[in-house]
Amino acid sequence: MGVSAADFNGSRPDVGSYSARRSSGLCLESQMANTRPTPNQRITEGRSAATKVIVTARSINSGFIGAQRNRKAHSVSWRAVRRTSLGQTGAEVDFSAMEFLLKVIALLSSGSFAGAALYVIAVEHPARTSQGALFALQELPPSYKRAAPLQASLAVISFLSSGAVWWATNRWEWLAGGALVGAVVPFTLIFIMPTNRLLLDAASTPKNDKSAALLAKWRRLHAIRTCVSVLGFLVLLVGSSDVTLYWEIVSWISI
Repeated sequence: MGVSAADFNGSRPDVGSYSARRSSGLCLESQMANTRPTPNQRITEGRSAATKVIVTARSINSGFIGAQRNRKAHSVSWRAVRRTSLGQTGAEVDFSAMEFLLKVIALLSSGSFAGAALYVIAVEHPARTSQGALFALQELPPSYKRAAPLQASLAVISFLSSGAVWWATNRWEWLAGGALVGAVVPFTLIFIMPTNRLLLDAASTPKNDKSAALLAKWRRLHAIRTCVSVLGFLVLLVGSSDVTLYWEIVSWISI
């Protein structure tokens, strides 16, 4: 069977539609080529992204360091009190009320402990032993019962308040001074308490020969405790060497 020209023409592909598709494909490839970044653009974009990462890391690091400094400088957001300190030309000095109160408590408690310990070693104990060992044993129990709770409370209060001031100000003098004053409590429990018990037992059954040796031993141990507490008080004074603190104390007392 023969093939006619009409059949041949009918079987040919649509040249117009093929050209249109090819033209649209070329246009799409051209658009893609235009939108595709060049090597220089890729380098620029990479540098920009790296710069953003570095800036973000630096901001995070600076924020962390700033938070740490703020915590060290003033960890607790305490209410500031503005008062005019005496002896100055009307200049206002900013004080943190709680920090100021803790400093005063630490100084008063440590100074009271050191002063009382110094009084005992310099005045009371020599006076009681000068009347003989038997008299000293009779005077020791009532004196001990009154002094022990007071001295222990002063040492603990000084240690806690000094530690709080150190945490707020990050000044090592407050930590060292408070630790020295607070160290008298374990020193008393470990070294002096056994001698105290022997002296209290000796007071119930007086024996002049052993009593004198126990009183002398107690005096040596208490001298060590006194030196440690006085040293701690002096360290706290160095830590509070800011003159404005003393003027502030005077102004509060004078009100």
